Amino acid sequence: MRDRIIGPTRAIIAEYDEGGSNRQVWNDAALFASARLLGDQASAERAVFGPSGIVSQLSTGLLDDGTWYEGENYHLFAHRGLWYGITLAERAGLEIPAPLLARFAEGFATPFLTALPDFTLPSRRDSQYAISLRQPRFAESCELGLGRDPGPGDPRLLSALARLYEPDVPPG
Repeated sequence: MRDRIIGPTRAIIAEYDEGGSNRQVWNDAALFASARLLGDQASAERAVFGPSGIVSQLSTGLLDDGTWYEGENYHLFAHRGLWYGITLAERAGLEIPAPLLARFAEGFATPFLTALPDFTLPSRRDSQYAISLRQPRFAESCELGLGRDPGPGDPRLLSALARLYEPDVPPG
């Protein structure tokens, strides 16, 4: 498995460094996980601390308010990839700077800050019209954010989650 699948796959992913990109976030998580599985500590650290690694993505891809620089369409995708990368790095004992973790934590709430009264996202740039926040992926993001919070929980996430799980939401 390691020699025939993980190693060659890691080599292919490593050939396509996409710099500051929502796709590179996922590449970083995959490169980190595969390096750990293969016992390659230097490559694992490069996936976190390298020029386009997880810390770089947190520094340049996430804006100060926790939003992904490419806009709402890419925020949740990039943020979920960052969740994997950060979680794996933390479990491996690698320390991510606290200000970047705070920026990352803010990213769990940002999709809800501009929600319209019908709980849809505003249409911006190349996004679809009336994207509902009542989707499992948004609930999952709230739950992941709350799971990382050692305190009583971000009230914005708690409120959004309560709204997402309201039982009387009409179909559609």
